[in-house]
Amino acid sequence: MTMTDLPHPTVDRSRLLRTAGAGALLAGLSYALMPVLVFTLLAEENPDVAAGKLAVQWVGAVELAVFAGLAAGTAILVLSVDALLRHPFLRATGLLSAAAWLFVGGQTFANAASGANLAEAAPALADQQVADHAVSVVITGSVAVAALTAAGWLLGLATAGRNAGIVGLPGTVVAVAATVVMIGPIVAWQVPFGAVALIPAYLVLGVILLRRARTAARRADLTTG
Repeated sequence: MTMTDLPHPTVDRSRLLRTAGAGALLAGLSYALMPVLVFTLLAEENPDVAAGKLAVQWVGAVELAVFAGLAAGTAILVLSVDALLRHPFLRATGLLSAAAWLFVGGQTFANAASGANLAEAAPALADQQVADHAVSVVITGSVAVAALTAAGWLLGLATAGRNAGIVGLPGTVVAVAATVVMIGPIVAWQVPFGAVALIPAYLVLGVILLRRARTAARRADLTTG
């Protein structure tokens, strides 16, 4: 028997769509916590950089958990969709986005944890501000990478995913709209704050994918019945 004679494994479309939907919801719900943390940090803002970090040092662990959840949800979504499409571009952009989000989480954690040693390493306030700004620049760049690769994945989903019946017109509109919102600020102002568009995008896509999983399960039952 040659390799071409081997039977192809069957794909449980319903299970993969359900897993993709769960991943999208995990990513969206995790990222939705970030605006709350941002407003908390603004309320606790302290002109003394080191003292300010010490006052909200707990935020680092929470941000790490948030971005780890976003990265994990993104990876689950991407790999589940890839099992249905086998699309190299979608797999590459999606996993790069997940990796970038995990890197952002590590950087935010390190930034928050640096308060204990920052005053000793840089006693002058000006030096502390420079160090804090340098870390912020790295985090901002990483968010931009995560947003751009996520935009690439969403565009791929809107085309190849729609052709394969993974998403319909509503999912396509959500994916394209989120892509425009994410890319626009990066191109116009070199800031990636449009990445928050992933929150509603992932939540809506999660619901869409779960509904399609239910439809696929019903069709499978009718076929086997």
